[in-house]
Amino acid sequence: MAADEPVARTAVVVVHGMGEKRPLETFEGFVKTALHPRNGGWDYSPGPTEITDYYEARRFNSPQADFFEYHWPYLMTADKFAGVAPTALRLFLRRASNVPDALLGAWRLVWASILAALLVVPVLFISGYALNSDVPVWIIGLVTSAVVLIFWFGLYRMMARALVNKKTAPLVDSARYLDPSPYSYVGRRAVRHGLVNLLDDLHEREYERIAVVAHGVGTYIAYDALTAFWAKKRSRITDFVTIGAPLSLADLLMTRPSLSSGLKASDGARRRELFGGLVRRGVVVECPPDAAPESPFAVTRWTNLWFPVIRGSRRGDWFGGELSPLFGAGVRDIAVTGNEPERFKRGSAHTEYFSHPDKGDEGDLASHLRQTLALQI
Repeated sequence: MAADEPVARTAVVVVHGMGEKRPLETFEGFVKTALHPRNGGWDYSPGPTEITDYYEARRFNSPQADFFEYHWPYLMTADKFAGVAPTALRLFLRRASNVPDALLGAWRLVWASILAALLVVPVLFISGYALNSDVPVWIIGLVTSAVVLIFWFGLYRMMARALVNKKTAPLVDSARYLDPSPYSYVGRRAVRHGLVNLLDDLHEREYERIAVVAHGVGTYIAYDALTAFWAKKRSRITDFVTIGAPLSLADLLMTRPSLSSGLKASDGARRRELFGGLVRRGVVVECPPDAAPESPFAVTRWTNLWFPVIRGSRRGDWFGGELSPLFGAGVRDIAVTGNEPERFKRGSAHTEYFSHPDKGDEGDLASHLRQTLALQI
């Protein structure tokens, strides 16, 4: 930024979700969603940015604000599926009453598919024996064993492919980011460090407001960075906006209860106890905090937006949800219903938040986001 260039009133930092994104892949859609179109068009322009020791930042300038993208996937050194298996088991190996509302529809689909496939094996065995009574039992058993092996191999391939599907990417990325292994720890530290440096640099430029907006697994990253930045600087980030936040599953993803806990009637109480322990130890800070100087949320407004899911349905965002029950009554939760039916396609809503920036009708995501950021028009 040139020395004589006026400093914009507001800086908006965007932390994207769903790892392996290319720079600008969702950034432009977000900028359009956050801005009001001027004179029938979008008044913004791309530009370079200088961030200390960070060369992956992208920037858009507009009369309302400067927008910065924090691009982080290249910093994750952990295996793509680190922590996924135990996380998936904790989410799906549980009784229906213990399944989070947003995931119940997917939970039913997974178990229906597995049970239907398992029923094929005895049906094949009985059919083969009934239709070929002259065939020795050992041959029927051998053929059935081969079918069983093929079935389990096919199920393994199906589950592996499902884990790289965009519908389950928020779960995979959250498990990878939160995984306690050393490789994940190194990557997690680098990701946080980069965002803290970006926020530090923006504070040096004396913006009047700095808002951090995060989507998907980016909400975990931004949440961690905000708490670390506060501990380092005691400086104010004015707004924290989470969109489609898997933080709604933090009592499962962060506490790591036993794999069998979901089968017990006491699961809910146990999860609350474990999450409360994280709060007491300062791993998690609430909004508003009990000890005001110890948390950024003493001075930062937190707004949370998501596409809701009716319990048992698969329409809406499976991984977003309200955060105030876990993180405190200071979180302003807004369930966005809008008027865009394509945004509620089964399993795809998580990727549709910034797909229709030109709408901006009352109650739509763009409308809520623009009101939250309160940028000058």
